[in-house]
Amino acid sequence: MKKPEIQRNRIYYADGRVEPLQMPVQLENLQELVGGWIEAVHLDDGLTLVVNEEGLIHNLPANQALAETYVPGARDGMIFGNAVCLHIEDL
Repeated sequence: MKKPEIQRNRIYYADGRVEPLQMPVQLENLQELVGGWIEAVHLDDGLTLVVNEEGLIHNLPANQALAETYVPGARDGMIFGNAVCLHIEDL
């Protein structure tokens, strides 16, 4: 199975939906999208996933949109809760 490509300026919802990011990249907006404190998970090519820092503590569901993507540094390679993908240029 081919690994899905993670794209910048997208919101990867835990329920499997993927939508374009249509709001300014600001702390408050990112916290609202992930439902709490943010943590940056750095990927290749300057991409960063912004996730809920306490996703496991709050028992957030595994992110189905990213289920086929191994994320280095994440617990068991999985992301829990919503994630926002940005590029270093977007920050």
